[in-house]
Amino acid sequence: MTRWDQARQLLGLSRRQKAQVRPQKLQSHGDPSSPLGSASSGPGVSGSWVRKKPPVAAPLGKPAPAPEGNPAGNAHPKPARNRQVARSLCIASGKGGTGKSSISASLATLFARRGRTLLMDGDLGCANAHILQNVHPKHSFADVIAGELGVEEIVTTCDSGVDLLAGGSGLARLAGLKSFELEMIGRGLSALETHYDHLVVDSAAGLSRQTVAFAVACDATVVVTTPDVTAMTDAYAFIKVFVRQCEAQGIDRPLPFLVVNRVGSLTEAEIVAKRLQEVVHKFLGRRIE
Repeated sequence: MTRWDQARQLLGLSRRQKAQVRPQKLQSHGDPSSPLGSASSGPGVSGSWVRKKPPVAAPLGKPAPAPEGNPAGNAHPKPARNRQVARSLCIASGKGGTGKSSISASLATLFARRGRTLLMDGDLGCANAHILQNVHPKHSFADVIAGELGVEEIVTTCDSGVDLLAGGSGLARLAGLKSFELEMIGRGLSALETHYDHLVVDSAAGLSRQTVAFAVACDATVVVTTPDVTAMTDAYAFIKVFVRQCEAQGIDRPLPFLVVNRVGSLTEAEIVAKRLQEVVHKFLGRRIE
């Protein structure tokens, strides 16, 4: 089962099913709506997503042929030397304004020095990854949803060495895609990622169905928060939803890593990290790194 098959499983999709799916209900485990005021500590665990060898999976479909002459001016991936999927990392946050997109852009640039890297703007309706890359994509996921282009045809090469899949800016239609539209994107990404070594997904903030699906589909997830109490509460909410959805679908994914951003000092960052570690261990029985 490929990563995108698992995302479809989370969304209740199958290859023949295109009906709208009702979101699943989360089980209550007795955690209060704002649990950051009281917590207890617990043992920690360690690990690194870069040490994990990604599974080898066959693509779900072949990329559509590019138009002759490449009139759009977009870069198209070189032929893959093998069918091994890229190592993928999703950058997520419960609350907006934590600096998630800046971290995604920085990590993608660093990964590009080690191998071919694809940055996907997962905030499909309110995209801004292209701004941080200083490019003006001619095409985006809006063209894919409209059925005009394939996913591989909207790739834009950036000066940083990163290839970008741009989302739509100010398009509410892309913020709540239908099941068959998510299936379309999943199939395109499944074929495209075999051409890359690294895939970074700059996801939308919040707990939408497609945001959680993108996170579950990746090999590892990083949750970005700030010392703001609402950002911390929303970060915990994202981690809880992520864990419960993986458990409900029987999908094995490591617990999201934590980045504390926009702090005044290392001490402040450590305090925030410790508070979230304690809350996650108390209510989920696990500990974030």
